[in-house]
Amino acid sequence: MEVSLHDKARKKYNEDIKKRDDEGVTESHENDILYPFLSKDKPIGRQLNLKDATDIKKLVLEKFRERIIARADIIHKRIEEEKHKVDALEKSYHKRSGENIEKEEETTIENEINRLHFTIKILNNRASRFEMNSIKKYQELQEKLNKDPRLAVIKQNEG
Repeated sequence: MEVSLHDKARKKYNEDIKKRDDEGVTESHENDILYPFLSKDKPIGRQLNLKDATDIKKLVLEKFRERIIARADIIHKRIEEEKHKVDALEKSYHKRSGENIEKEEETTIENEINRLHFTIKILNNRASRFEMNSIKKYQELQEKLNKDPRLAVIKQNEG
């Protein structure tokens, strides 16, 4: 019987947790924002040296920024797609306006254009709300990192 990829990943994850637990780490990994960035040679429960601490803090913030940028790109691509749909629909509508278009078809096209404009407005609102929330979450992440005792060495060297 062949083991699925999901089962292999779960087994590997459980082995990693067991190894870390065997090293004397008892805190919850689920709420630990540094856990994925700490390697085996940098134990989870202990304070880090200045270089490791600054590298890890920089990496955590960089990964967060990458995720935020990726999400923002998805939202903006969706907005652009909807704008292109509107443009294409309006162009075809104007090309056909010289022809005799049935009133029902004209109404359908206008309703579709209005629906797309409404969707664009919602997506723009979502993008601005996402931007504001991202700034707030970034600041919260920085505060968490500044308060983390394992990264305290950074603050000690600044002061």
